[in-house]
Amino acid sequence: MRFDLEMIDGSRMPKRTRPAGNHLTEYIIRTRQPVLIRDNFVAEVKKLGVEPMRDKGCFCGVPLVAYDHAIGAMAVFSNHERTFDEGHLELLRVLASEASIAIENARLFQEERTKARHLSLLNTISRTPSPL
Repeated sequence: MRFDLEMIDGSRMPKRTRPAGNHLTEYIIRTRQPVLIRDNFVAEVKKLGVEPMRDKGCFCGVPLVAYDHAIGAMAVFSNHERTFDEGHLELLRVLASEASIAIENARLFQEERTKARHLSLLNTISRTPSPL
């Protein structure tokens, strides 16, 4: 799992990776379903069939989906119970939808830029006379 953007207590953390496991982030990506856990964190996580990485708190997470494929997840966590509600989940859904579009547009732009470079190189090569 790669974490490109992670904030803890208002500070941006360095990018990091960890081995994929049976945790909430993987569950969201695998099922493409949002998750809201308001209280009884460990028990609720275990009901989903995944292993908790924390022992208390509140979690709200949604998948980032492009072309019906999960490309990531967006989530918030609090050490305090009942911090998030359905309104927060809906806000994350909207943000995830917009982020997915932006990520996909950036990927497509990069792809087109690469194609343009290749075509430019081929054009340059084709205009260069070959020695006989």
